[in-house]
Amino acid sequence: TPATVAITSALPRAQQGVASAMNDVSRELGSALGIAVLGAAMTATYKTEMESVAQGLPAEIAEKLSSSVAFVQMDPPAQLVPVWDSLVQGGMAAYTLGVGNSLTIAAWVALAGAVAIAVFAPNKVSIVK
Repeated sequence: TPATVAITSALPRAQQGVASAMNDVSRELGSALGIAVLGAAMTATYKTEMESVAQGLPAEIAEKLSSSVAFVQMDPPAQLVPVWDSLVQGGMAAYTLGVGNSLTIAAWVALAGAVAIAVFAPNKVSIVK
């Protein structure tokens, strides 16, 4: 990729292996941290939104509904049949809001990265062919 080429070509040939390894480590670490942060933001939003959706339900059922949006694929328990459609709608809305919040965070991080690159990156990049 152009980024890998820019990183490795910035060092003498004898140190390009180290540059490549650091590039791989930073990419893997960044991916893991990104997934963790975005997943935590999505989960926190979902759980918070589901608190109001599941209000008035027994605590055990409310906890199950708040733990995963997968409940929308289940057959409703007999005691929840009358309110099941509103629970499913609330669960889907909570999930959608959580994903939206995660994507907003990702967009801001990407924008900050682009600004940092525009400000701090060298003007000329030598690409080894």
